[in-house]
Amino acid sequence: GNPIVAFEMASEDGPNLHNFKVCLRRWDGVAWAELGGSGTGRGISKSAGGEWHSAVTLDMVLGLMVGWVVEGSAGLQIPVKRWTGSAWESIGSPIPVDRFEELSLAVASTGDPVVAWTGSGVNVRRWDGQFWVDFGGTASSVGQVSTDPFCEDLALCMDSMGNPSVAWKGSAGNTEIYFKRWRPTWAEVGPGSASGTGVSNGGGSGYVSMALDAAGFPVLASHKG
Repeated sequence: GNPIVAFEMASEDGPNLHNFKVCLRRWDGVAWAELGGSGTGRGISKSAGGEWHSAVTLDMVLGLMVGWVVEGSAGLQIPVKRWTGSAWESIGSPIPVDRFEELSLAVASTGDPVVAWTGSGVNVRRWDGQFWVDFGGTASSVGQVSTDPFCEDLALCMDSMGNPSVAWKGSAGNTEIYFKRWRPTWAEVGPGSASGTGVSNGGGSGYVSMALDAAGFPVLASHKG
């Protein structure tokens, strides 16, 4: 039950955007401890390249997992790593992305890690034991939750059946909060939850958060201004 915090910190390479590294510390009851040198220097990855937008989740089998965005010679990518108890181990190859805004990480009831991000649309991938694959079965726009190029804030939840629900801020005009869930395709809940004025129904919304109640129904909160 001890807290775990992930954060970005200027690395030993220099204090600019492209030299920030994702770090992590865990409260051990006495002090904020590192895991494999995760809280200093080049943080978890120990590699060059700018890193930001970390997300953390825990699983009874896979344990502590962290995802983040890195910008390096291969472009923008999302690596995901797990703590084995003695070292940070990569879960597959990093996921390549062309644009990025927000990141969320969760675990399905099957134990599979799930990554969601916004940038060029809203995208969700799950780890099948070998590869990061779309819930839609492809790596193209067919498997995307949304193709809106102006998506930003993001919230991801998994239900008891291992299905994801996603809420996000979108639209180039009046910013609205939208919602879809996987059943077994990306579908709206109620009329227009992912189109028009969405769930927020009024514009100027953002910073969305989400939870699922005991019956699996989504509960959304967002800023409106």
